[in-house]
Amino acid sequence: MLRTLRQRKIKIDNLYLDPNNPRLFGISGYRSANVLDERIMEEAVQHDVYETMVRTPHFDVKSMYDSIKEVGFLPIDQIIVKQIRDTDNFVVLEGNRRLSAIRWVMKDHSRGEITLSEEKIASMTELSAVEYFGSSERENIDRIVLQGSRHVSGVKEWGPFEKALGIMELLGTGRLLPIFVTHSYGNISSH
Repeated sequence: MLRTLRQRKIKIDNLYLDPNNPRLFGISGYRSANVLDERIMEEAVQHDVYETMVRTPHFDVKSMYDSIKEVGFLPIDQIIVKQIRDTDNFVVLEGNRRLSAIRWVMKDHSRGEITLSEEKIASMTELSAVEYFGSSERENIDRIVLQGSRHVSGVKEWGPFEKALGIMELLGTGRLLPIFVTHSYGNISSH
């Protein structure tokens, strides 16, 4: 599978949320029809996915929004994308919560509800991504492997002690206000 992946930079305007994201199908009211590639970029399809991601508490996009608003987008976990046929656009296979949070932050900035520094804006206008370009016969299998490597075995979450130690370390520097630490980490009370 490594031969079907490559690094690239992609402008945020060329990224589209995945309406076929397995995460969505457990949500009450979300339609489970398989959206064809040629319809992924349609405004109504994107609006539906975005609203579902942002409005459903299960996804906890708000904590990611808070963190990105405070520190910008940190590409610690790169998004995984697949090119949408015959276009310069990409559907996000892995990283839809991150893309939703970035879009929300940028939308609030453009409406004047929040003000972002140029540095934070730059961190969100072009993202480092891993592009999947495998064959159509293997795509469903590869997609599940790519998503499963993140969501099945996943990133090991810090325990309560490690979380407290990290927060104390940040606060102990004397350079950060508690509210900044809270927003930088997102909703730490739910973790």
